[in-house]
Amino acid sequence: VDKMISEVLAKNKAVTNEKEKLKFFPLSNRDAIGIENLRAQIENIARKQEYVNRAVKLKWMQCLDFMLGAKESSHKKEKTPWIPLWRVRKIAADSGIQAASEVDEMLKLFHELGVIVHLTATDSLRNVITTNAQWLVDCFSMVIRDSYLHRYSEDDEKRMEAGGVLDDVNLLFESGILSRDLADFIWDPLNFPKIFSKYGTIMSQVDFLIDLMRRTMLLGDWKFGERNEMFLVPSMINDSSGMDSFEASSTELQCVFRPVLKFLPTGVFERLICLAVAHSATVTGSKLPRLQKNHAMIWIGPEDCMQLSVRSGGSDQYDSAEILLRVSSPDFASKALGILTSMIDKVTFDISVNAMKWDVALTDGVSDKFISRAKAKKKRLKPWFAKSTNQDKQSDSSSANIDISTFLTSLNTE
Repeated sequence: VDKMISEVLAKNKAVTNEKEKLKFFPLSNRDAIGIENLRAQIENIARKQEYVNRAVKLKWMQCLDFMLGAKESSHKKEKTPWIPLWRVRKIAADSGIQAASEVDEMLKLFHELGVIVHLTATDSLRNVITTNAQWLVDCFSMVIRDSYLHRYSEDDEKRMEAGGVLDDVNLLFESGILSRDLADFIWDPLNFPKIFSKYGTIMSQVDFLIDLMRRTMLLGDWKFGERNEMFLVPSMINDSSGMDSFEASSTELQCVFRPVLKFLPTGVFERLICLAVAHSATVTGSKLPRLQKNHAMIWIGPEDCMQLSVRSGGSDQYDSAEILLRVSSPDFASKALGILTSMIDKVTFDISVNAMKWDVALTDGVSDKFISRAKAKKKRLKPWFAKSTNQDKQSDSSSANIDISTFLTSLNTE
C-alpha cells in the first residue's frame, strides 16, 4: 500500500507519517488506533499556518462573539443561524468598527478561516452571513436526499400534497428538477418544525439558499420547458431516464480527462453537468438535455452535441475513473474541447483549491488510439487544434471565485 501511494504522490505535496515511516496514516475503525498520531500531525501542521499566527484586532473578535451569539430577538432563547448584513454592520459599529470597508475585510477573513460563511457573488449572498453551517446542511439535505432511504415522511408528503407540490417532489426524485414552488415549501421553517425548530422561528431565505447552491454548483438553472424558475440538482439525477447507452465508434472523436491522482472525487462530474446544462440554456436553439447519473448528451445550439460520461477503470464507480467527451462533428470538436476545458478548470479551482491535476488525451477520429493533448497541440492535430481557441491555454485560476453568470458569459465570448 505504501509503495502504491508513494507512486501516486510522487509529484504532489503531502504530509507523510514520519512516526511510522509511511506515506499514509493507517487508522482502525474498531479501536481508534492511529487517530492520535493523525490528530497530532494535523495540529502540528495547523500551528505552522500563516493564518493561525495572524494578529486580529480585539474589536473584530468582540464583533465575532456578538455575531455567533446573536438571537433573532431579545425574548428568544435560540441563536439565529444567520444574520443579515445590516445587522452585522450595526454590531460592528457597536464594537467600534465604523468603516464599511473594514467590516468587509473582517467578514472576508472570518469566512476564509471557516468561522462564518459569507459569499459576495450576488446581492442575496452578500446580504446574509451564516454563523451556523449546520443550518445550511439541514437546508440542503431537504433537497439532496436518497429517494429510497431518506424520502420525506408520510406526514411531510401529506402536507406537500395539501400545499400542491407533491408532483414537484416526484419530479425532483425522478428527474433531478427542483421547482421554485417546492423550494419555497421545503425551506419554510413553518412546514418542517421538527427540523428547523432548533433554530427558532427564523425567516425563510430561499433566494439566498438558491444562490448559494448555484454558486457551489450544487444547483443550476433549468430553462427547458414552459415553467419558470426551475433548477437542475445534478446529484439527484438517476438512471431511470431510459436514455440508451452506447459504445463509441472508432471514427468518433473522443477526449478523455484523467485525474493524475487516479481518483475522481464525488461531485466533480455532477458539477460539470450543472455547468454544461446552464451553458446550453444560454445558446439559442439548444435541445433538451438527456441526462443520466454518469452519462449526458448536452446540445450547444441546435446541431452540436457534447456527450459526457464517467468511464471507470476500477471496481468502484470513481476508482480510476475518467471523464470522457465524445463529439460526432469535426467542426464542433475544437469548440467542445475549449468549453469542457474551461468548465473542468472552473470545477477544479472552485472545489479542490487548485490541487487537482489532469492528464488529457485525444483521438484523431481515424482510430480509437489516444495521444496526449501536449503532442496533439504540438502537431496541431485536426480537428481539435484547427483553430486557436481557449483550449490552447494552460489551465489557470482565471475562472476561480467568479460568479456563475460571469463564467457562462465568458464561454459565449471565447
